[in-house]
Formats: sequence, structure tokens, C-alpha cells
Amino acid sequence: MIIANIIGGLGNQMFQFAANYALAKFYETELLVDLSDFNNIKYKSINRDGFLLDKIFNLNVARSTFFHTFDTLNFSALLLPYKYRIDISKLNTQFYKEKIAFDFDKKLYGFKNPKMYTFGYWQNERYFISEKFCIKKIFSFNRNFLSRLSKETEMKLSFENSISIHVRRGDYVHNNTYNKIYRLCDDEYFKNAISIIKKYVPFPVFYVFTDDPYWVKSRDYFNGFNICVNGDSPSSWDDMFLMSKCRHNIISNSSFSWWAAWLNNSKDKIVISPEKWFINGMSTYDLIPQSWIKI
Repeated sequence: MIIANIIGGLGNQMFQFAANYALAKFYETELLVDLSDFNNIKYKSINRDGFLLDKIFNLNVARSTFFHTFDTLNFSALLLPYKYRIDISKLNTQFYKEKIAFDFDKKLYGFKNPKMYTFGYWQNERYFISEKFCIKKIFSFNRNFLSRLSKETEMKLSFENSISIHVRRGDYVHNNTYNKIYRLCDDEYFKNAISIIKKYVPFPVFYVFTDDPYWVKSRDYFNGFNICVNGDSPSSWDDMFLMSKCRHNIISNSSFSWWAAWLNNSKDKIVISPEKWFINGMSTYDLIPQSWIKI
């Protein structure tokens, strides 16, 4: 049995589920999810929309019912920053916490009797590349939750050399914690990415997906592009859906647009990603698939 702690926004949830789904397949055991931190007031800022996967995708996932509080002094070495925890002493369950962000940890696959509670973001394609086709099938959007405009736009994208550009600014600019961690993709990045696309793609049609339309409209190099604003669609997953249906992708340093590009099934797709995602220079070498262009 694998019990996966799930937390964060849509992109984070997808990484956590995909990695643990593949882990459960490896051990030939069942997967359950622990969603208790979505009710933790302390983490409301990163759990704004709650658990989304069973709504956006046709996903029926089992919930963990083995949830207890216990004396944290007995488990202080785990260094869990959460109020609630699984009582692993009663479950005879191995607690396994992600060691280094974005790094692939092969020790996850070395347990003889896997009863495991996993804690981490697991943002590395290598965790689930073995189940690539299953993951893509699982992450097929539930069309009942897509807007009519999205369905109409999907048809248009299929007849064009469509390129999505994801411009994420919002919380990276205004959140005092995030703006000390994440680099902002700047004018130079987007200009270079657009130039690369124009070099290889004839008659490109650009679609800019953004949470800051005023900034986008103030940049002359976006003139003539289609601007799709987060909020114009009923939900953000409409944007992920449409980005995934474009033939090529220019992403920001965001798990949201990472997944849109990864779910893009175009055989000749070009994906451009920022090489540096963090102000402190933390390596994201393993985060970006080798076939993507890093600038």
C-alpha cells in the first residue's frame, strides 16, 4: 500500500499523483491519497482550490482513512512541518520524505515490503516515465468541466501551427515569499523563445496564456498575438487543456505549464523552457525533459 500526501496547486498535485501511481505499479500494490492538508488553514495559500484531480480528470482515487494525530516528539527525526500525521507505528508503514527537490531518488524502489507513506513534490519525469502512456490517459480532461469556448478553440488550434506561451507573474510578483524564490521570466527570455519558434515553425500562430494581461499588452513583441487571460475561462484547467492542444509550447517556470507541454501529444513538438527557475540557482536539470530546449 502506498499512501501519498497530496498538497498544492494543480501542477503539484499532478506530479505527486503521477509519481506515486508509478510507484504503486512498481510494487504491485494499491495507491491511496491523503488529502488532509487541504483542510489545514496554515496551508490555504498553496491549497487555494483544493483537490482537483478527481474533478478535472476522470479519476477515481481511493482516499486514505488511516489518519491520526500522535505525539510528534516520538517522530521528531521526520521533521514534518504539518500539524497532522499518519501514525506509522500502528500501520507498520515506512515514512519516506523527498530528500532533494527535483532529484530522482532510486531508494524509493528498494523496499522489500512496501507499506509506505510518501511526502514530497516528486517533480521529476523519471519517477513516472515508465507509466507515461497510462499517466497521459489518466490525465485526459473531463470534457464536462471544459467551457464551450475551450472546445471551440481546440478545433481552431488543430488547424494552425499553434504555439502556447505561458506568462506567469501574479503570485511570483505579489507574494512576498514567492518573489524571493522564483525567477520571473523576463523580456529577454520570451523574445529569444519566440525567435527560436519562428526559425523552425512556418506561419506560427501564438496564444499567450497569462495572469497579467496588462504586462503582456505593454510588450510590443506580443503585438498581434492571441491573449488568453486566466479568469476568462471558468477555471484554470481550461488554460492547461488549451496549452496542451497547441502544437508547440513556450513555458514559464511553472509546474502548470510544464504539464501542459508534457501532455502535448504533437509528434514534432518544440518545447522551450527557462533553464533557471529559482533566484538562488537551485538546479532543475532533472525537471526539464532532455528533448526540450532550455534557454
